[in-house]
Amino acid sequence: IDLDIASNDREEVIQYVYRRYGERYAAMVCNVVTYRPRSASREVAKALGFREELIDRLAKSVETPRYDSRGPSGEFVRGGASGVPTDAPEELTTLERQRWPLYEALRAEIADLPRHLSIHNGGMLITALPLVDTVPIERATMPGRNVVQFDKRDIEDLGLIKMDLLGLRTLSLIKDCVAMIDELHAVRLDLGTIPLEDPAVYDLLCEVDTIGVFQVESRAQGQALPRVRPRCFADIVVQVAIIRPGPLQGNMVNPYIRRRQGREPVTYPHPLLEPILKETLGVILFQEQILKVAMAVAGFSASEADRLRRAMSRARSSTDMERLRQPFVRGALQRGVNDGTANEIFRQIAAFAEFGFCKSHAAAFALTAYHTAHLKLYYPAEFVVALLNNQPMGFYSPAVIAGDAKRHGIAVLPVDVDRSGANAMIEERAGASGEHDDLVVDRSVTIARHRACRTHDVRLGLGSVKGLGEEEAAGIVAERERRGPFRSFDDFARRVGLKEEALRNLALVGAFDRFGEPRRALLWRAREAHRGSPAFSRPVLAYPTTAAPSLPALGEQERAALDYRITGIPTGPQVMHFYRERLTARGVGSSADVQRGTHGRTVHVAGAIVVKQHPETAKGHVFLSLEDEYGLLNIIIRPATYARYKRVVDQGGAVVIQGTLQHVDGVISVLATRLDELGLFVKLVSRDWQ
Repeated sequence: IDLDIASNDREEVIQYVYRRYGERYAAMVCNVVTYRPRSASREVAKALGFREELIDRLAKSVETPRYDSRGPSGEFVRGGASGVPTDAPEELTTLERQRWPLYEALRAEIADLPRHLSIHNGGMLITALPLVDTVPIERATMPGRNVVQFDKRDIEDLGLIKMDLLGLRTLSLIKDCVAMIDELHAVRLDLGTIPLEDPAVYDLLCEVDTIGVFQVESRAQGQALPRVRPRCFADIVVQVAIIRPGPLQGNMVNPYIRRRQGREPVTYPHPLLEPILKETLGVILFQEQILKVAMAVAGFSASEADRLRRAMSRARSSTDMERLRQPFVRGALQRGVNDGTANEIFRQIAAFAEFGFCKSHAAAFALTAYHTAHLKLYYPAEFVVALLNNQPMGFYSPAVIAGDAKRHGIAVLPVDVDRSGANAMIEERAGASGEHDDLVVDRSVTIARHRACRTHDVRLGLGSVKGLGEEEAAGIVAERERRGPFRSFDDFARRVGLKEEALRNLALVGAFDRFGEPRRALLWRAREAHRGSPAFSRPVLAYPTTAAPSLPALGEQERAALDYRITGIPTGPQVMHFYRERLTARGVGSSADVQRGTHGRTVHVAGAIVVKQHPETAKGHVFLSLEDEYGLLNIIIRPATYARYKRVVDQGGAVVIQGTLQHVDGVISVLATRLDELGLFVKLVSRDWQ
């Protein structure tokens, strides 16, 4: 039984279970951690006395598929992108070279063997009989808690009840957002009663305005949404279920999309499957369909079909899967299904079984996706605040979230010692001001339609500042509430005991700007101010007091760089803004320019790499998401191109890309042919950029 709980409520629920059932009847389930290829390589090499640098290099060279460390005959997979190269490195010492054959043999032998036990992330076992009469247990490190020495598969095989109490940050986001809406607007929003047919919500999804929206914000979802164009809740259920490793590995995604668009007729591998797969246009998307397929095609009973599904999801090698294929194909042949069709159906359900959603799970996630989309559309400032306060979560960093907020007409205001709370908070907009001049609104009809009614901005919290912990941030707020606003930088330093680093960082991100002193001058005085604060425990010596010299004010680009370094959240322009004029002069366009481009055209674009993905299902392709001040842009890199420019991509900074614009079914991306580091590009084209 899976229960997703708001992350900040999860421990309370676990404590309730222990109180309700007691340690004699409730315990956490363990994980059996096995030797995977990298850990096997590392530990065998260490046991054989290899040098540290060689151990590290050997382990990093392993790129084995996550769930299949053994080949068809059970041997350890090697060679190419599937395992450690079999050729010994040339620089081995004499001892290492002598032991190399033993190293290769041992790491193959221990692959998949148990290494140690750990505690399952959220699995709890609740029994009617005392645990000691049912399962082996051991004491956990936390007093009053036990750990079951069986993993979740053992528990399932024994027919015992396992509850997965899983923390989901998105539910914390929703909870916080609803509370803010109640406080600020006196609206008690009951998400369970909002209509699921709001066209504006579906417009938001189709426009891929989904940063922060649960389950549909990824690059892959961004590629699928404009093609599927969901217009009802059932469409979101399918959308959540289809962008998964199972459907991708089973080659079900593109056929579904083509059939939904009417570009391909709906077909079924066998007429027996039509009643089962009609709702999903002939492709397998839900776990329930696996059961029905096994029953209809192979003649399995319901219990046999479920055993097949569970066995498929637990198969650790091609050998295991072959054992499962035989009874399925045999049963299909007896029901008049030919050998080729039976094997193809088995291939599809086998690829799907481990990663597939049951329909109820997909529907629950779809409902949460709809709720977060609704909140983003109608309460955008509250949504951004809740999103920032529940990091890490989702695909995007706080910097990208802040950039998205600004493109929606919401200012992200800097930390202020007299205005900021411990966490990010809503601040009512007083009116037009220079703080909003850097906002860039582009592309989305939804954004333009709702911008006029927005009256709130986002103020960053003190806790976002590097060097300030939760306790220090809360202490600043408590001191301000107890004795009133801070009157100056020195007043703050005297009243709040902070380390020098924290004082310096607060000064550099503008937390004291309200007092009128330049940031560099405060940086100069930070050490002296710290020595007079409660945080400085040593006796104060007669340090000479030196007035700050005349220092230049920080420029806009310097302030932006400090934001990225100290809070990770830019309150001014996005970094590409500072290069835009000169990039444009060199023929390098923005993401907004690309939106207006035509398919097949050669384009030059630049941006900061905010997401890099190298999925196993992509056959060596690499996918990037670039961000500039106008939005995100998808980049596709073929394997040969990635091999050539791997160093540029892996560095993970800002890049300039030449490629071919692909504009298909409303999905816009660039197929890269050349990649350059932005800094190197700057040096090559103009000296005055350095």
